[in-house]
Amino acid sequence: MPAPAIAALIPARTTQSFAWNHGDIQNEIATTWIGYVGQGVENIGVDRKTWSDHTDARPTILDLVGLKDDYVHDGRVVSEVLEDNALPSL
Repeated sequence: MPAPAIAALIPARTTQSFAWNHGDIQNEIATTWIGYVGQGVENIGVDRKTWSDHTDARPTILDLVGLKDDYVHDGRVVSEVLEDNALPSL
């Protein structure tokens, strides 16, 4: 049995149709919790002042383990939680 025509409806593209548009903003959507532990990470406990995003986890972890790749990162190394000897060299 063929699917009804309405099932194949794809809405027109507008500036409001992107996947990131949830229609509103909430703390649960905009807040990311991540815990860094191990060698090179400062033992500072819970840090409620450093802002980070999902895209920052990968470059931070790669820096901590000493790996590099050719992927262009959208994020940054979260240097606020790292010991001085673990900071990336410029």
